[in-house]
Amino acid sequence: MSKSEYANNAMKVWPGRPYPLGATWDGAGVNFALFSENATAVELCLFDWPEGKCKSTRIKMPEQTDQIWHVYLPQTRAGQLYGYRVHGPYASAAGHRFNPSKLLLDPYAKAIAGTIQWSDALFGYTIGHPEADLSKDERDSAEGLPKCVVVDPAFSWGDDAPPNTPWHETVIYELHVKGFIALHPEVPKHLRGTYAALACPPVIDYLKALGITAVELMPVHQSINFVTARDGFTLHDLVSYNEKHNEANGEGNGDGHNDNLSWNCGVEGITEDSAILALRARQQRNFLATLFFSQGIPMLLAGDEIGRTQRGNRILDDTLLILLNAHHEPLSFVLPAYQPEMRWELVLDTRETGKRTHRLLLKGGANSYLMEARSLALFRLQPFEKIKEE
Repeated sequence: MSKSEYANNAMKVWPGRPYPLGATWDGAGVNFALFSENATAVELCLFDWPEGKCKSTRIKMPEQTDQIWHVYLPQTRAGQLYGYRVHGPYASAAGHRFNPSKLLLDPYAKAIAGTIQWSDALFGYTIGHPEADLSKDERDSAEGLPKCVVVDPAFSWGDDAPPNTPWHETVIYELHVKGFIALHPEVPKHLRGTYAALACPPVIDYLKALGITAVELMPVHQSINFVTARDGFTLHDLVSYNEKHNEANGEGNGDGHNDNLSWNCGVEGITEDSAILALRARQQRNFLATLFFSQGIPMLLAGDEIGRTQRGNRILDDTLLILLNAHHEPLSFVLPAYQPEMRWELVLDTRETGKRTHRLLLKGGANSYLMEARSLALFRLQPFEKIKEE
């Protein structure tokens, strides 16, 4: 590295601040902040082009606060391309592979420019070396790597404006986009499961009929009043089950905590006892009345108004498995073992170029999956009985 590639005295370099992490344009300059617990030095690299050979400037980040390296450049603007080179120990046995010859992307980057140009120089170790991945490759990787981009967060909303509903009139409806829209009969099929579907007239009319003034999309939460939320019982199940029943999730009912502030009104789960059903319905009305009459902002969990049930299951999110083969040769992966009634269903494999004509189901612990070189595969855990019904 020649001295000319380092920032000269004409470039102003200020200490900056440790937060927020990433590159932050404030209208006057850019603050850069990067976390590294074991680094001995960090260099900020500025580029004038995202790919191939291009002019770059290295700036030694002078400040470190609570293991966060930071610097502020008052002359830098939005659109600047950048990356990092991080110095530190190269001790594979201890888990350290610091290599300043390799340009690193900012994990908090808001945008990336350029495309990756595969070559052996991108690897931290020397391909074909007798010590394999314990070796160290000192070739510069910057030419083949995309660059981070400093982004201007300003956005022009035009004549759009927030509704400014008074807090005492606010009623929040918590929903999951897929769960709320995917099977909605009045939403066009090509929009079901998308954010755009929430703006369809049937959806808006339904929410307005309930008196809803704001929608909160899972899994974001606010400090507000609620009886039920996405990671617990529905209102129907709150008065129908004393214990969680997550058996369908394939983890032996061991997932989720057991702190259930619920009462089944005398019978666990489904019942045809009219007296118990009447009590449960009254309890649900009691909860809703308490929620809406309490001081503060109420949040209603989607479906509670119609008695939606998950049959005591407190967690209905998909269990996903991502396999990534970054190697230059195919590799086999053994899928994690689960309950015998569960199967791993292939959702996506990036080696596939067209639409899959059949469903691939694999049993965890018993089946392996061959991954093509430099490919990614996504699996979803499914009950085998549910798959047969479909």
